[in-house]
Amino acid sequence: MEKIAFIMYQCFLFILLLLTNLFLSPFIKPPLSYIDLVAGVLQGVIWLIVIYFITVLYKRSSMRLRNKVFCSITSFILAIIFIVALENIWFEIKGEMLFNVLFFN
Repeated sequence: MEKIAFIMYQCFLFILLLLTNLFLSPFIKPPLSYIDLVAGVLQGVIWLIVIYFITVLYKRSSMRLRNKVFCSITSFILAIIFIVALENIWFEIKGEMLFNVLFFN
């Protein structure tokens, strides 16, 4: 049960990191402006908070380090699968890509 909870928490945190990167990366590009600075600071703060929670999760778990790493890799793969499934469901409902708008405009 501890491994399932660990994977679920990690998966949630990885989804948060990936979505933050997807939504804020288009704003950070040359030439640098105030919008780039705000987006970079916001992204940095979110990444630091999530990394703090990941380290707390690692310290509170009584699993071996090897199992924690395998569970983290599994949760990262599950987070990517979740985001891809979300994109596909959005495309089926709306007929347009959810994240494609952010990258190619």
